[in-house]
Amino acid sequence: MGWIEKLGIPLILAAVSGLTFIAYKYPKGYERIAKPIVIFTCLCFVVVFAWFLGIMHSNIRWLQSELENSPKEEIIEISSQITGLNHSWTFLFWAFVIFVIVIGYLIFLYYLPNILEGGGQPAE
Repeated sequence: MGWIEKLGIPLILAAVSGLTFIAYKYPKGYERIAKPIVIFTCLCFVVVFAWFLGIMHSNIRWLQSELENSPKEEIIEISSQITGLNHSWTFLFWAFVIFVIVIGYLIFLYYLPNILEGGGQPAE
């Protein structure tokens, strides 16, 4: 496990715990920060999605030119590029799954006070 995982996982857990505490203990305060957090999360996902689409597009263009110029040579390099495209696709899929889970959790926290009180609308 690298230093990013060792540092990232505790920071993510701290952020989730802090948001959950704020949503439970201070629902009015969470209502003020919920929309900016959702907007920021959506923007981050759009940036990551665009970045990886650019990487995939670049790799596809490279593969196309390589296959047009020398179809019988450098098969190993072309194979590694195809594997890289597959990894990019897998990353985008899991990024989308994580994005949906995060947005769902933020919406759940938004409605948490009324869920605990038995209602269905956010606190006013």
